[in-house]
Amino acid sequence: MSLIQQTLPHYDVHEIHSIEIHATPERVYEALKQYRMGSSPLFRFLFSLRKLGGLPSLLLRRQPLTRNWNLEEPSILNLKPFVVVAEVPNEEVVLGLIGKFWQPAPPQVNLKDGAGFLRFDDPHYAKAAMNFLLESHDSITTLTTETRVHVPDPTSRLLFRFYWTLIGFFSGWIRGDMLRRIKRMAEGTR
Repeated sequence: MSLIQQTLPHYDVHEIHSIEIHATPERVYEALKQYRMGSSPLFRFLFSLRKLGGLPSLLLRRQPLTRNWNLEEPSILNLKPFVVVAEVPNEEVVLGLIGKFWQPAPPQVNLKDGAGFLRFDDPHYAKAAMNFLLESHDSITTLTTETRVHVPDPTSRLLFRFYWTLIGFFSGWIRGDMLRRIKRMAEGTR
């Protein structure tokens, strides 16, 4: 059973993307550990649009626009407010995030660790888990990322599904771009 299945067995929406990489799992995992979301112009552009959508709410609440996201420095495995929930190096890692993503300036839960993610049980918040799974076949490693989101409360789930209808395509676009960038890093190509 995969770590993401153990982490978030029940979900309301999910998406899966994969890519074949001509490199060992160790090399792919190292590239994954070094990947920074801010290195993607696509992600920076879409994230900027997302921040603009929440600008009025943030100004009214007088909260910082960045919402604790530092996209340039930390690698994806250290990107707050995500936490590593489960990890088997060179095989699979699961990141967790909790928030009300459907709101213009979504409140997010600042988690200290993966145990906090697993214990969290407020049904009005969405729990999102994203994994990176590495499977080796001869000299090729297949890198797969799956995203699962679970929202227990029916009203919150309805709001989230409407939100997902609007952003689901862009979410997949970002993940495809991320996998292609990790592939280039692992294969040593530009």
